[in-house]
Amino acid sequence: MRRFRNGDSISYVTDNNAWYTNNSTAQCCAYQNDQAYVPTHGLLYSVAVLQDPRGACPAGWHPATDEDWKQLETHLGVAASELDSLTLPGPFGAWRGGNENVGGQLKALITWDGPNTGANNSSGFNAFASGERTYLGNFIGMGEVASFWAAYPAQWLRKLSYLEHGSFRYHNGMGSDQSGYGHSCRCVKD
Repeated sequence: MRRFRNGDSISYVTDNNAWYTNNSTAQCCAYQNDQAYVPTHGLLYSVAVLQDPRGACPAGWHPATDEDWKQLETHLGVAASELDSLTLPGPFGAWRGGNENVGGQLKALITWDGPNTGANNSSGFNAFASGERTYLGNFIGMGEVASFWAAYPAQWLRKLSYLEHGSFRYHNGMGSDQSGYGHSCRCVKD
């Protein structure tokens, strides 16, 4: 999506300096600014896109919230006691659902570097390893990670890794959840 629900354009930013200096505004980009990635990987968005009242998703849909993610993870087998767990690696986030192979159930069988641990896409979520954009404008993680914003105000994110069975839940202050980063967005039907 390069437009808000009301039809207004979302700023498409290719310049690293412009991404950095405008990192609190609604903006999006293709990985490495290469349009060839868009049909498969979609776009990466600043969190301001999700916060914008013009609507990041089409009518009848909303950006996935932390609660939406927890509902999905529960469906895939994460114990309720683990949903809010922040035991590792520290106070900002944790890999969860590894025993249930939650990450593997979400990951597509393509676009990931090896070993793509546990990948079977049994959920049909079809997560691609689309990488992310740092607040400085650099691109990282193509083939290795998928990262998804959870809708504001919670600012929790989810990350999947080619090396992990679980999903990583992390929060503002961890690093790549800061407003200047670019992550994927999943919309959920209302």
